[in-house]
Amino acid sequence: MLPTRTALSCLARSCCINAAVTARGMQQLGLLFALEPALRHLYPEAEARAQAAAHYSAHSNTHPYMLPFYMGLLLNIEEQVAEGKLPSNALDTVRRTLGTTLSAVGDGFFEGGVFPCWALCCICFLLAGHTLPVILLTVLLVVALLAFRTGTFFFALRYGLAALAWLKRLGLINWTGRIKVVNAC
Repeated sequence: MLPTRTALSCLARSCCINAAVTARGMQQLGLLFALEPALRHLYPEAEARAQAAAHYSAHSNTHPYMLPFYMGLLLNIEEQVAEGKLPSNALDTVRRTLGTTLSAVGDGFFEGGVFPCWALCCICFLLAGHTLPVILLTVLLVVALLAFRTGTFFFALRYGLAALAWLKRLGLINWTGRIKVVNAC
């Protein structure tokens, strides 16, 4: 397992990924920037590190709130590749398919359910002249989102592909439908 300091460095850098979005590679450069401390730890030799970084040279894109989970999975697999337990091409297969899947889950749950619900609640409170509940609700949402990002990162980092089963059991897609019903009301 990665040292806690290295893992926290990767997690902190994940907040900056969208600052490096390009039209061609999307989050490609930002993802490499976020994973760099772990790659430096896993591959002390410059040549091996350059080969590992080459795996992230292709297009990469996922939802910003699902990104730490995605990074945790990638780092778990990267550790296994560095130890020789998995071939290096296993990482490419997972990276190509998982990013878009997590993007769809994140778009549906966060952009289609949670954020509209928060906005509607804030508008209702503001129209009723209640400012304090809006501030408290916003702070609660920010804290919950940070906890989600942190928790999913470390869970995926620890359990790897088994974390996908846990994510499926969470049923974020099902919760999206329920939240949309609340939004409609």
